[in-house]
Amino acid sequence: MNKLIKNKKNILREFNEEKYRIAYKNFSSKRFKISNIDKFFYKNKIEYKRLLGENKIMNSFIHKFSKDSENIIDLGSGYGCRSIPLIKKRKFNNKKFYFFDIAPYAIKLLKLILKNLKINNKRVVYSVWDFYNKKFPKKKLPTNSLIFTSYSLIYRKKLNSVFLKNILSLKPRIVIHFEPIFEYNLKNKMTKKYILENNYSINLLSLLKKFEKMRKIEIIKTYKNVFGARKYFPFSIIIWKRVI
Repeated sequence: MNKLIKNKKNILREFNEEKYRIAYKNFSSKRFKISNIDKFFYKNKIEYKRLLGENKIMNSFIHKFSKDSENIIDLGSGYGCRSIPLIKKRKFNNKKFYFFDIAPYAIKLLKLILKNLKINNKRVVYSVWDFYNKKFPKKKLPTNSLIFTSYSLIYRKKLNSVFLKNILSLKPRIVIHFEPIFEYNLKNKMTKKYILENNYSINLLSLLKKFEKMRKIEIIKTYKNVFGARKYFPFSIIIWKRVI
């Protein structure tokens, strides 16, 4: 039997209430390391180790493609497990980071982590934003940024063009998606079954190619099924830029 449809209500129940709120309450009165938060969500030792592997790969791509961007925007950031390790690295000292997520408790947990790790608030901006559906609130954001997503575009079975238009409205220099791609797994029975049973996205690549055909974007490079904290649910990498 298929799991619940990934609509906004169910996403907020699953993540905001059942995960991020509980984590926030668990860590709000104690000191901790970012690894403690990671292990709270990735309790299986093998999956935690593979999470670190994921981060290492993603970090290398973000570093490579952000050299000409002063700002890094993390869409669907959750509690910041991808970007917080970057903030702490010397080679990202001159970068400003923007975190956006649909779940209010994800942002609360992120703020708690930043405070606990004593990260300079001048280097970070964070906000709740449903970028699947809504235009960004009227607030000035830098252009020519690097924007990335990681496992944050999977929660709508059939993506529409709204989220892509929202990304393009930010006038990024480069965009990187670290996302499971259904179209790359049509012959991979285990991954295909997992995506369909969980009502995850099935058309991200098709939508990007549609926008490329419309000459809105240019896909620079793709890497199929690179790695995954869960072996049966690997992410691929798609790198694109807007056509000016």
